[in-house]
Amino acid sequence: MKKILILSIIAFVLSSVSVKSQNQLGKADDLARISLTPIVPDELEHIPPYARKLLTNKLGNVAAKNGLGGSATNPRFVITANVDILTKDITPTAPPKTAVTLSVTFYIADVVAQQVFASTQMEVKGVGNNDEKAYTSALDKIAPQSPQLRAMIDQGKNKIVEYYNSQCDFILKDAQAKADMKQYEMGLYILSTVPSICKECYDKAVTLIPAMYQQYADYKCMEDLSQARAYWGKKDYDNALAFIAQILPDSKCYDDATVLYKKIEQERCNEALGGAKGAWAAFDSEKAAEFLSKISTSCECYPEAEKLQAEIRAKLKEDQKREWDQMVKREDREFALKEKKLANEQELNKARIEAATQIATLAIQNNAYAWGYYNNLMWIFGY
Repeated sequence: MKKILILSIIAFVLSSVSVKSQNQLGKADDLARISLTPIVPDELEHIPPYARKLLTNKLGNVAAKNGLGGSATNPRFVITANVDILTKDITPTAPPKTAVTLSVTFYIADVVAQQVFASTQMEVKGVGNNDEKAYTSALDKIAPQSPQLRAMIDQGKNKIVEYYNSQCDFILKDAQAKADMKQYEMGLYILSTVPSICKECYDKAVTLIPAMYQQYADYKCMEDLSQARAYWGKKDYDNALAFIAQILPDSKCYDDATVLYKKIEQERCNEALGGAKGAWAAFDSEKAAEFLSKISTSCECYPEAEKLQAEIRAKLKEDQKREWDQMVKREDREFALKEKKLANEQELNKARIEAATQIATLAIQNNAYAWGYYNNLMWIFGY
């Protein structure tokens, strides 16, 4: 099954290019290929927490209602907003209420290139029993499909397309530079997030993905295998197996990882059998059951473990046998669940890397803050 994932990626890429070349992309298709991530930076401390959450949801609605929503497949492009209080008054009513007029400025920006593509400003008013409720009352009045916001979305989309068309060579070189520094996830992210509506740049990007993906898989394999060996040396089998579970079948060290897995499994089985024998020598049948339940049927010592289990059971009284059987089943179940969890994690990891675009998406979602893109967005607002 080696190289199957790479072939799948190539097939996916070629089919995408083929389909795209056969169709004239209309406006709706264009919009569907770019998405905006809604975000309101924590640094805007003057916006009350609940109002910040409401504003973030409102931004998501603005993007979705105007065709640039989605599951943040390209979170380098964000839609954000800043809010300033223009007026704040206490109404002459009983009970008195707070009335505010807010100036809300919206932005569409690229957090990687640190470039604002579009912006617009509007005023909204709200009344509430306190400052926060007045704030949220005003933000509720933002209409996601207003002509003003629709115009900003169109301008932002066009600027994004223009950016890729004019800066393509630089973008591709940047991706390769990241790979040269072994920042493969970042390199794949840059390549895979080129919008397909930018046909020429998109075609160039997808041809670079398979080779960079293989570099990523081989590099990560060696890292994970090294960690697995280190934990194996400490007899920390759980962590060793967890790192082996992350190794991709199409990486160059997969066969070495398989050999190590078998060694760990056999060593763990031998230790469990030794523990069971020691526990039974001390007439601790409960502890012996715990050890025996950890011995897999695929281990070479499994027949010996079965023999010991039968020996222990034969020497127990009837009431003890019932307890023994229940305990062994419980221990077997707990160990099986642990093994199943490990297997599920391995399968989940394999599924995540069926295409380099999936790796890139996960990488940016997991590392956007680590890479500093979302750590400080105040440059968007001119601070």
